[in-house]
Amino acid sequence: MAGYYADGVRGGSVMRRQYAGGAKPTTLSAPLGGSTADLIISGTDFSNYPTGDVGPFFIVIDRGFVAEEKILCLSRSGNTITVFNTGLDNGRGADGTTVLAHSTGATVEHIYSATDADEANLHVNTPPSHITVATSATRPASPVANQTILQTDTSTLLSFIGGAWVEISGTGASGAGVDKVFWENDLTITTSYTLTTGKNAGTFGPVTINSGVTVTVPSGSVWSIV
Repeated sequence: MAGYYADGVRGGSVMRRQYAGGAKPTTLSAPLGGSTADLIISGTDFSNYPTGDVGPFFIVIDRGFVAEEKILCLSRSGNTITVFNTGLDNGRGADGTTVLAHSTGATVEHIYSATDADEANLHVNTPPSHITVATSATRPASPVANQTILQTDTSTLLSFIGGAWVEISGTGASGAGVDKVFWENDLTITTSYTLTTGKNAGTFGPVTINSGVTVTVPSGSVWSIV
């Protein structure tokens, strides 16, 4: 787990966390110190809490009281939870709370945190961070930089780069059954395009270049229409 941060990110990226729907509120069976060096949490019944096997998880102790503290936890074994700690980053006082001491009998709960909600909200409302399914007729009219779509009618993956939709993946050769024989291209060029410097290009013709559209072939490159 080294390299992860107590706010739920690793190297600036969203980090996978674990949740358990059957985790019921329980209590501490031993006091928990108020230092980042206090990394072992003993509970009365952690039997249905996450184990940390697919990612850290959040708990809160003393929710609703002055001593409320959220903690990012690394793992659980039986009724013992180990706090997340890399030596540089520590799970105590997570999610904007303060590291505090907690007495035996303090209430412990497994939670969905503000960090979780913020990351989900960021993903849903940031188009470049996910892929939208569309067609050539329904793709976003006002895309944002690096937005990516799966264009189903042409079976292509496109990203909005440099003010234009750029194909970043296609189906390649196609055919019936498992055949990969036929390479297909459009019959009309509708958008100006410049070949990559140092690259040649080929097109199966005839092909029509629409009025006002330019195909630029850099010096040393060749565009072959066959």
